[in-house]
Amino acid sequence: MKTLIVLLTIIVQIFGHEKVRYDNYQVYRVTPRTQENLKFLKYLEDTSSDFSFWTNVKAINHNVDVMVSPDSTDNFQDIINNNYLESKIIIPNVQKLIDNERNETKTNEDFGWTDYYTLEKINVWLSNLAEQYADNVSLIKGGTSYEGRDIIGVHVSFAPGNENKSVFVDGNIHACEWISSAVVTYILNQLLTNTDPNVRQVAESHDWYIFPVINPDGFVYTHTTDRAWRKTRVPHGDTCVGADPNRNWGYHYNEGGANNDPCSNNYCGPEAFSEPSMKSLSEFISAIGESLEGYISFHSYSQILLLPYGYTPDHLDNYDELYAVGLKAIDALAQRYGTEYRIDIASGGSPDWIKGTFGTRITYIYELRDTGENGFLLPAEQILPTAEETFDSFITIFQDFWTSVKTINHNVDVMVPPYGIDKFEKIIRYYGLDTKMIIPNVQNLIDNERRKINVWLSNLAEKYSDNVTLVKGGTSYEGRDIVGVRDRLWRKTRVPYGDCVGVDANRNWGYHFNEGGTSDDPCSSMYCGPEAFSEPSMKSLSEYISTIGDNLEGYISFHSYSQVLLIPYGYTTEHLDNFDELINAWLTNLTKASDVLSLVKGGTSYEGRDIIGVRTDSLTLIQLIAYGAKLEYLTATPVSELILIATGVIIIMRADCIWRKTEVPYDDTCVGADPNRNWGYHYNESGTSGDPCSNSYRKPEAFSDPPAKGLSEYISIIGQNLQGYIAFHSYFQYEVGSKAIDVLPQRYGTKYKILQVEIVQIG
Repeated sequence: MKTLIVLLTIIVQIFGHEKVRYDNYQVYRVTPRTQENLKFLKYLEDTSSDFSFWTNVKAINHNVDVMVSPDSTDNFQDIINNNYLESKIIIPNVQKLIDNERNETKTNEDFGWTDYYTLEKINVWLSNLAEQYADNVSLIKGGTSYEGRDIIGVHVSFAPGNENKSVFVDGNIHACEWISSAVVTYILNQLLTNTDPNVRQVAESHDWYIFPVINPDGFVYTHTTDRAWRKTRVPHGDTCVGADPNRNWGYHYNEGGANNDPCSNNYCGPEAFSEPSMKSLSEFISAIGESLEGYISFHSYSQILLLPYGYTPDHLDNYDELYAVGLKAIDALAQRYGTEYRIDIASGGSPDWIKGTFGTRITYIYELRDTGENGFLLPAEQILPTAEETFDSFITIFQDFWTSVKTINHNVDVMVPPYGIDKFEKIIRYYGLDTKMIIPNVQNLIDNERRKINVWLSNLAEKYSDNVTLVKGGTSYEGRDIVGVRDRLWRKTRVPYGDCVGVDANRNWGYHFNEGGTSDDPCSSMYCGPEAFSEPSMKSLSEYISTIGDNLEGYISFHSYSQVLLIPYGYTTEHLDNFDELINAWLTNLTKASDVLSLVKGGTSYEGRDIIGVRTDSLTLIQLIAYGAKLEYLTATPVSELILIATGVIIIMRADCIWRKTEVPYDDTCVGADPNRNWGYHYNESGTSGDPCSNSYRKPEAFSDPPAKGLSEYISIIGQNLQGYIAFHSYFQYEVGSKAIDVLPQRYGTKYKILQVEIVQIG
């Protein structure tokens, strides 16, 4: 095979235009199932230059794709059979994919995402961007290759304060991975042109260093000579050319996933940074390394989001954080086209060097489409969908690092007025707090959000004149109709009280005025006012409502935020008169809706309330959802019996909406036990408290709390027939199944994590 490589190289050097062809080359997918399989495949990868390993040998059950020439097919088959390796052909003819990779329909566009482009065209496009967006984009040189080509990129900056929040993005470190540079150019274009507020926030709060092609010699060679070429073009020895540029970096060099054979696709080079392109690029990165907040490198293929480090099985310092955000990123990627990614550990290279050298917080490697059907030869028709879904994921990463809540290093977002910036910065410096500006101008966000509500209402009344009438509900202190606001973040009315302005309009009503959740401080956002209906808007609106009050069948008021449905009363812990009716009526109506549902009693609470649920013998979960049960999609498999018991719902859905326990009194001062810690399986072994006033109080013995005891007795009757048990809690959005959390975001984008259950109710 080495002789063949030399011969092909000589032909190309003499005739220039001749391209390497891969007629009837096949790609086998080999899956090691045992430790012996794994060791042998690793040995074959390290020692044989007769086969081209498209993916690395990593672990048992991890697929390995190997390209085999027609002349080596028999030999490879013998190796597979003699070593009891599981294999199948996934690409029967590599040349056919090469022939069909490019878009045959040429468009009039100079540059876009319907075809692959040469290095020259990519660099011209970058140069044009620098001219078109001169205020924000500058052309930069990241280094020089062995054959004298510049590594061209751009520096994108929207604000001078972003230089310490820089992100480095690169593609085509492996020459044959054309989709990587296509995706990088798409991301660059979106950062400049996309008007979505979420994109703009991410784009304009960072400086960006973007290099679509960082292995220019190899990339050019794939266009002119050998489409499957992966390495640089530096000669090593008399017969072999090139090193794997991603294994040539100087952090734990040659400790993982590399090869010392110069003819191997994974050859790491004779020493770290032996390849001029990587050495010069590393010097460029070193100049900005301390300011790097993120590094994202794009590769193909396999549909994997990779984390450092490749040289050790030990986790990096913020592994949990990167993994959690990574899950959200691959969820976001799947939303548009359903493309599924997984998370894995990288095999070393530039991400390890950047993470290890500069401690860069956000460090990911994308292995883009597909999973092997086309391998590195992804058809041009898949460029745009690949780029679109990847950009969705890319933005999610930076949004989540901006807003996510962490168990350790919990971020706190504080809005500071211009006159308070100096004082705030002094406090930050005094206490040594880690801080950065995430929104440079709140008003810009407000301006982008504001809508013409009054005009819309007026147009609505005109459009549906037979059914909709514009009405005036009252007048504010400043003489406005009750329709809008001046300060987007203002909460109260605009009536002055001394040096302060406004009252919480929702706490100014004349029923048990100032008895709960209010403040007497005129400067507080909860100030209830000097007396009930002191605010003209509330007084006039109450007068309007009074004229129709006897005819009211319902009243619905919308607030934000928290995603909570609230019911009266707020002034007392006692239930409203029809509280039980609201809950039980829903369950009763559910059973009336079908002859396959029946009402069941699961037990009795301390205060004598029945624990009501529904039973079905024939519905699937999907069908049950159609009847109104608020369950997310889990499975379409029929369930022999599904019991929905509203455990404790009479207790927790109440005016005191932070109450957690039951209502069994313990003594004169403390009430209730945690019903989830009163069950009789490994009772009192984890997460409980012996303090009766604690929210986690377990009670003196298992099942001493009536709701837990009554419900457990009911469950015991049907226990042997139970196919499943699902308990719903809040909050945190944690689930216990990887498939479940993959499906959950499909409807509304709500993202969950996987954690181990702390307490199991039923053993």
